[in-house]
This record gives sequence, structure tokens and C-alpha cells, in this order.
Amino acid sequence: MIKPEDHQVILYRENYIQKFWNEDYSMRLVHVENYLLFKDDLKGVLSLLEEQLPDWDERPKDFNDIIKRFNSESKCLLFYYKGQCIGWNWFNEKVRFDWVTVDKDLPKDWIYAGGCYVSNKVDRPSDAGVINYNMWLKHCLDLGYNTICGYCDSWNRNALRVNIINGIVLEDWYYL
Repeated sequence: MIKPEDHQVILYRENYIQKFWNEDYSMRLVHVENYLLFKDDLKGVLSLLEEQLPDWDERPKDFNDIIKRFNSESKCLLFYYKGQCIGWNWFNEKVRFDWVTVDKDLPKDWIYAGGCYVSNKVDRPSDAGVINYNMWLKHCLDLGYNTICGYCDSWNRNALRVNIINGIVLEDWYYL
């Protein structure tokens, strides 16, 4: 849930700043129809997340939480570096802060996105977080969405910085 001190962020298609990445990086789209094919990678990210951010309340606690997300039309882009899954990103056509319960409907061609995570517990370049966001945003735009909205927790200065580097702006979209 967005608190007053959090940062509401939004990307309009025309503001996207294309970065360039090499073939060491890749993403895989995971959804309700194929998530079992990615079960090991999802569990791997879940484990990394639990180790790195055990106090992050919004993270899924177990694989059943992930299944609930997929059953609620949430989708995930898994992020890979040299074939190893090191992170993920979530999105949905409705605002679902917990990726399950609908909090708000969105206009056509919009998506709610967030829950981004790239592990710092694995061997990867320092710019992997920026590349992850850039690839994720491009993938969502390539799916035909024109507006991507979300928020950054006030404590997460890195996420805010990475959003802005990729063309995202601060704008009050939720309370409109």
C-alpha cells in the first residue's frame, strides 16, 4: 500500500530511456499457464530474497504466495545473468499491492508494476539492477502497454534512483 511518504512513479512510453545490454542478460515471462516450468528459478529467487531482505513485508513468504499471485493474473519477468536467475519483476493490469487483491482498476493500456528485486548475493555486474529495470520496462512496452505505474517505498532510495535513470517520473497517479 502506498503511504504518504512513498514515491509514486510512472513511466509514459515517450519517456522511456533505452539502455543497451549484452547477451549475458535475459528475461523470461512467467504467468499462470507456465509457472511450473520455472518453479526452481522462482524458488531460487525466493530464497535469495529471504536471505537478503528478510524484513521486507511485501515479499512472498513461500511458494504458495507465488502461486496466489499467478492465480490473480499477476505476471513475473524473471531476470537472468549468464543463465543464472538472479531476480524478478511483477506486473498486473490492475493495482494489486499484494499481487492478489484488487485495490484499483487502471485505464486501458496501463499496468501496475513493482516488486522488483535483483540479488546482491550473487556474482553479477554492479549495473545489473539498472539493466533489469530497463529490460523489464522495455518488455512491458513491447507487450503494448503505454503507461507503467508503481511506487517506491520511502526507504528504498536505490529503487527510486534506478527508476529515474530509466525515464520514470514522480507523479501522483494513484489518487487521481
